[in-house]
Amino acid sequence: MDMKPKTILIAEEPHMISALRLALGDAFDITDSTSFADAAYQIEIKHFDAILCGLHFDEGRMFDLLNLVKTQEGTKDIPFVCINALNTALSDAVIRVVEVAANATGTHSFIEFSKWRKELGDEAACAKLREYVADLP
Repeated sequence: MDMKPKTILIAEEPHMISALRLALGDAFDITDSTSFADAAYQIEIKHFDAILCGLHFDEGRMFDLLNLVKTQEGTKDIPFVCINALNTALSDAVIRVVEVAANATGTHSFIEFSKWRKELGDEAACAKLREYVADLP
C-alpha cells in the first residue's frame, strides 16, 4: 500500500527555502511561502500535515502565522514547528525568549536548525530534521 507523503508548508525567508527543501529531501510534498498573505492563502486552499515556519519569516511574522493557524477550527491541530534556520546574530537569551513565547502560544516545537548544523554538521542535521518531520503526529 502506497502512503502519501506528508504535506508540509515551509514559511520562510526566500534564501532559506531551497536550503530547507534540500534538507528535507524528496520524502515530503512541500509547498513554500515567503509572505504571510501567500501562506494564509495556501493554508486556506490546501491541507497540510505540518507547518515549518522560520523565525525570520516575512520580516518577523512567524507569530502572526502561528496565531492564524491556531485560531482556526480547521487548522488548529496542525503541528506548527518554529525553526531558526539562519545563522543570526541573535543571542542565546533572545532565542530562548522566542522559544518560550512560541511554546506558550501553541507551537509543537522550536527547532534550532542552525545550531544543529554547527554541532552535527550539515548531513547529520538534515537527517535529524527529516526524521523529526517524518515523526510529527
